[in-house]
Formats: sequence, structure tokens, C-alpha cells
Amino acid sequence: MQRQEGFKLEERQTRPTMKQKVRFVLSSRGRGRTQRESSEKSTALAEELSGEVVRAVYDRASLATHVHESRTEVERVKRFVDVVLFDLLELG
Repeated sequence: MQRQEGFKLEERQTRPTMKQKVRFVLSSRGRGRTQRESSEKSTALAEELSGEVVRAVYDRASLATHVHESRTEVERVKRFVDVVLFDLLELG
């Protein structure tokens, strides 16, 4: 990816951003700029919000771990994490 002609790290970055990774993957799959745009913008938004979401899920899971929670609560947290990961990783 970094060896690709024209590739340049974004300002103040030491590694490719998720948006750049998405652009690379979709380009390698033959998607044009217009086709990539919505995915790139969605990824940028996800990057901004993911820290908050991940933190909220972590806090909820941590609470369920450190205080006795019902099995139902633990299953809810697991389902939420599964949905997010399945969507991000394009599984199932």
C-alpha cells in the first residue's frame, strides 16, 4: 500500500489511516472514485466515533465483569460487539 505510486501519509500520521486503507482495498477491487467515496466518508466518521463507541462497550463489559450481572446483560454486550465486528469485517 505505501509503495503504491502517489501514496502519501496524511499529516501527523506514522501509518496509513483507516480511510487510506479502505481506499486501497476498494481501488484494488476496481472501484472508481465515486464508488469509493461513500465508503471512505463512512470510514472517516467511524474513526471519529469509534473511540467513543469502543469506550462505551468496554465500560459496559467491564461493569458486567466486575459486578455480578445477569447472563442476559453479558449476552447483550456480546451481541452488540458481534454486530459491530461482523459489519466491519464483512463476515457472515
